[in-house]
Amino acid sequence: MSDKAKVVPFASFDFAVSEDKAVACDFFSIDDSPDMVNEPPHYKDASGVGCTEVVKHMMFFGGSCFKYLYRCGNKWDDVEDLKKAVRCAELADGDRFITDESWLRAMYQVASHRDGNIRDAMFAIRCQQWGDVIEFIKAEIARLESE
Repeated sequence: MSDKAKVVPFASFDFAVSEDKAVACDFFSIDDSPDMVNEPPHYKDASGVGCTEVVKHMMFFGGSCFKYLYRCGNKWDDVEDLKKAVRCAELADGDRFITDESWLRAMYQVASHRDGNIRDAMFAIRCQQWGDVIEFIKAEIARLESE
């Protein structure tokens, strides 16, 4: 590989057909790619609340569980993310949150932009009902694996 070549994920390719019907393939420039450190796209959604705005108020395992639920559907393997969320929920029993009003509003706003089991799991996290969180996530895993 030359010094000027760069490895990029498949989704970063830009395919185009030129006038003579030849297929051209160009890489997006570095400036076009998302900032995967400070603003990864899988941690932003229609709620307008970034994932970090919620998890910064949570202990490690509870925050990690929420993170996996938040990004589900926006990364590579939904079932794997949900299985990770279950494991974190199992370990989160005993985690406590900083329960100020702004955190509760942010959590509610994010959960309100989800459907079904993911929404229900997020609301259960908000109430620290870890057994319910696990059941909702497992139900979603079963639903996805049956599709």
